[in-house]
Amino acid sequence: MMHSYPNRINSRGFTLIELLVVIAIIAILAAILFPVFAQARAQARKVTSLSNIKQQDLALIMYAQDYDESYICEWPFNNFLGQTAPAAFDGNHTFHPYLNPYIKNKDIWKAPGSGSEVVVSQNVYGTADAQGWDSSLTGGYAMSYLMNETGWSDGQNFNRLNKFLGSGLSAASITHPAEEIIFIEAAGLAQWVGYQVAYTTDGGLSTIAQPSDPNMSIKWTQFYNVPGADWGLAGFPNVVPFRYADGNNVAFFDGHVKFMKTVLLKNIQPYDYNFDSVAQNW
Repeated sequence: MMHSYPNRINSRGFTLIELLVVIAIIAILAAILFPVFAQARAQARKVTSLSNIKQQDLALIMYAQDYDESYICEWPFNNFLGQTAPAAFDGNHTFHPYLNPYIKNKDIWKAPGSGSEVVVSQNVYGTADAQGWDSSLTGGYAMSYLMNETGWSDGQNFNRLNKFLGSGLSAASITHPAEEIIFIEAAGLAQWVGYQVAYTTDGGLSTIAQPSDPNMSIKWTQFYNVPGADWGLAGFPNVVPFRYADGNNVAFFDGHVKFMKTVLLKNIQPYDYNFDSVAQNW
């Protein structure tokens, strides 16, 4: 009597060498793909941040339209140029609560990629204060984006012109709005209690020389309180890493925004800045 048996397939497991080869291939692929994923994530954060700063820029333009073509000052609680009120240059006395009504989203002020190191303003505006702020204004704004105040620390510029780009200028005084930067992505660290961003033009008191060429290229390491800043150049021990690649997002007075690895001096100073002790219009 004939018996039928199922077909038997000769099988064997992977050898150790084959397993090691597969593991090596996976490791190689991971080494290739992980940096790509990290770059894609950084690019997404950069684009989101660019959208944030664009909305801030549009809010500033709408504010100027509502207030006789004048921009909000970066320190609006101080009657800044007249300085008749007590000084309060901190994260609780910035321009954010005046622009946020045009945005209606406080999350816009926190940059993606920033963390707990960024200071957030407190809910102190409902109390009486020597600065006389509006009790309807509330805190809770991240210091991830701040105004360009390059020139405030430079006595020659401020005393002669009585202005810098973050000082609440009139729209008419911004002669080159497509080239002059108002908002810059900020580090917003607690160590920098003033909460401003600028190129370190401080009248020669720092280790950075005063420039005279308006077309001079300036690196982010030469700023303070921005990602990528080397604060050691200005006497602080902090070196702040970039959030996205090797540059920062900025916004110009005309409403356009841009990711920049370097800026020109004329992008961050008023166009009638006295570079060589003689007023120039260039």
